[in-house]
Amino acid sequence: MRGHDRECEERGVDLVGPGPDASGLGARNKKQSYLAAQFRRIAGRQGDKRAAIAVAQSILVATYFIVRDGVEYRDLGPDHFHRLTPDKVVRDLVKRLEKLGHRVTLEKIAA
Repeated sequence: MRGHDRECEERGVDLVGPGPDASGLGARNKKQSYLAAQFRRIAGRQGDKRAAIAVAQSILVATYFIVRDGVEYRDLGPDHFHRLTPDKVVRDLVKRLEKLGHRVTLEKIAA
């Protein structure tokens, strides 16, 4: 990289700030939030750095729509992903119990 390009790049980093992963890593510290749940979900598969970037991107998109539409931020909650796919949650929990040596039979409760 030429000297001038490197100088411009360094100045750009100074203008932007610490980087998008800082906000993504900050989201994991708040326990009862959608962003923390998203971080844990992605970090389990792809690692902390990629999860931080994905969460930072989610924050950026949410900020855009909040500013554009003039609405308040509404957290979806830490159980958002469980509410999306309840069957998968049941399957995973049964699998975990079987792995611990238990036999599991499930019965639907009449609602």
